[in-house]
Amino acid sequence: MGRLHVRVTGQGPPALLWHSLVTDSSVWQRVEPELARHRTLVLVDGPGHGASGLPPRRFGTSDCAIAALQILDTLGYGTVDWVGTGWGARVGLAAAVGSPDRIRSAVLFGALDMWRPWWKRAAIRAALSVHAVVGAVAPLAEFLMRSTLGDRRRRIDPEAAVTVSSALRKISRRGASRVGMSELQPVRPADEVGPLVTAPALVVVGEESPRPALAYAERLVEAAPHARLVIVEHVFELVPLEEPEAAVELVLEHWSRTAS
Repeated sequence: MGRLHVRVTGQGPPALLWHSLVTDSSVWQRVEPELARHRTLVLVDGPGHGASGLPPRRFGTSDCAIAALQILDTLGYGTVDWVGTGWGARVGLAAAVGSPDRIRSAVLFGALDMWRPWWKRAAIRAALSVHAVVGAVAPLAEFLMRSTLGDRRRRIDPEAAVTVSSALRKISRRGASRVGMSELQPVRPADEVGPLVTAPALVVVGEESPRPALAYAERLVEAAPHARLVIVEHVFELVPLEEPEAAVELVLEHWSRTAS
C-alpha cells in the first residue's frame, strides 16, 4: 500500500475516519472538532491521496481494510468505531466483514456499491488515467468534481468545492491511475454482504444520490442483523462536508447507541 499519512487528534476511544475517492482527510474538517471531543480520531489519507505516498501496485478495497487495521495495530488500538464516506465506507464495510472483532461500530456515508454504471466507471477510470499524464487540468477536474460533489452543492457551497478541488490536485499522477484501476469496481451483492456485517452499522445515503445507491443501501440494511438506514436531504454523497451538522448528530447518536 505504500506510505500512508495518518493524523491522530481528540480524546476517548479510537475512531478511524477514511475519506472518499479523489478527496482526502480534509473532507472531515467541518465535523472533526466536535467528533474529537468524543473520540480519538485516526484520520487516514488513502493510498495515492492527500499526503500519502504512491501505492506501489494495484490494490483493492480489502487491501485498504488490512492497511487500516495495521495502522490501528501500530497505534496500539484493538477495536475501533469506523466512519467512512464513499470509498471509506466501502473500506469500512470490508473491514467489518473481514475482521468483525475489530470494528466496534460503523457509520457508512454515501454509495456502498459503486452505483455508477459500467460506462461511467470506465469514464472515471479513463479520466484518472489522463490525470496520470497531464495532471488535474480544468476539464478533467470539473468532471471528477461533478462525480464526487454533484452540481447543486458546487453552486451553493463554494468552500466545499474548493476542499474537493484542492484534494484532487494533491493526487499523484501515477497514483491516480493505480487508484482508478484498482478501486472503480462493483462490490459484492448486498444480500451476500449484509449477513456478514455483525457490527452495529448506520448507513447514511444522500437524497440526491442516484436510485441504485439507495436501493443497494436498503438491501444491505435489510440483510444485516444490526443496521439502520438514514437518508439525508439535500446531499449528493459527501454528507460530512455537505451537511456537517446532520453528520455530527448522526455519528454521535450512533456512538451513544452502541457504547458498551
